[in-house]
Amino acid sequence: MLTYRETLIQAQARAASFQVGINAQYGLTGNVKQARLEVTSYADDGHCQYPQYKGHWDDYELVRVTMDLTTKSGVAFLKGDITIGKRNSSMMFGTDFTVYSIRNAIDTRLNQCVETL
Repeated sequence: MLTYRETLIQAQARAASFQVGINAQYGLTGNVKQARLEVTSYADDGHCQYPQYKGHWDDYELVRVTMDLTTKSGVAFLKGDITIGKRNSSMMFGTDFTVYSIRNAIDTRLNQCVETL
């Protein structure tokens, strides 16, 4: 039987592999619609047991992260990662994005390191 840590390591390896595939396939072809669909489906599959995530990514667009970023949960993004993000505007912070990390399966709020595709 796998320990929690071993299970987590396997999940992170699968996520990293999916991210590398998305980067390789869509970083060159530019098929934004198909890439968004694949990333959204991946996120939906990973959160299907949580009803509050149903439709959560409907208004997210395809984005590219322009720098490496590590959070408390580990590596969230590597420069060039293609994923989905939602544009936010606020008086205090201006415009930024809430970006879904395929690598650690969480949303992270970013500014100045996201470009839309």
